[in-house]
Amino acid sequence: MRTETVTHDGRTTTYRAVGDTDGADPILLVHGAGQTHRCWAEQFERAAETPVVAVDLSGREGSEDVDTGPGIDTIDAYARDVVAVAAETGVSVAVGHSMGGATLQWCLVEHDFEPDGAVLLCTAAKFVMGEAVTQWLDGGDFEGAIEFLHDNGMLFHDTDHENVEHSVAAMRAAGFEMLERDLLSCGHFDVRDRLGEITTPTLAITAEHDMLTPPSFGEYLGENVPGATHAEIDESGHMAMLERPAAFETLLTEFHESVTGDR
Repeated sequence: MRTETVTHDGRTTTYRAVGDTDGADPILLVHGAGQTHRCWAEQFERAAETPVVAVDLSGREGSEDVDTGPGIDTIDAYARDVVAVAAETGVSVAVGHSMGGATLQWCLVEHDFEPDGAVLLCTAAKFVMGEAVTQWLDGGDFEGAIEFLHDNGMLFHDTDHENVEHSVAAMRAAGFEMLERDLLSCGHFDVRDRLGEITTPTLAITAEHDMLTPPSFGEYLGENVPGATHAEIDESGHMAMLERPAAFETLLTEFHESVTGDR
């Protein structure tokens, strides 16, 4: 894995690259709330044939932060990180998980971002903040938040899954303030009335047991983004790329091949 940077909008954004990114059609991976590039550990392992690039959004893992509070300005800053890394690396397909999916949608409707394809993984056009999440955010209990999210079926359906550690490590690397800002920013996100503006071929992927962005959220994207398709990963919670990596990889590979063709 190589650590690279790109400078844009007066700041430097860090990203990790695996595989021959000077070759054809790398895939860009955009993490979710309170996460970092570390949540894509399984995809790094599977990058031999198709190179991947994983961004660390503003304020984490070497990426310079922005002076924005929770809200759409933060989502916009994250979108600028994504667009800059995409331009630097020439990505073909962009994948956004959860808040990363919101960020990717914002790139598509607000920043004229036109990759060959977009994958919206366990995400929504509008998020719903649960009361339990709000309570531990108000309490400022970071370790309690980590335990709550990983031990109660929120992020993983199988809470003993071997890849839980990758999610926990990413969340600790991001820190509580970043988790709080990310989640509160998601609460301000709503592009339901703009989905018709998306012209990029899009795949919405849901997970059967996702408690944070239920399958109905992804089904809505599949029905309202023009020409989008929808697929579901069974026996998985919110972190489907870690809990069911082979199933996710199959869907991603098929979609990538369908939008990039034989070039």
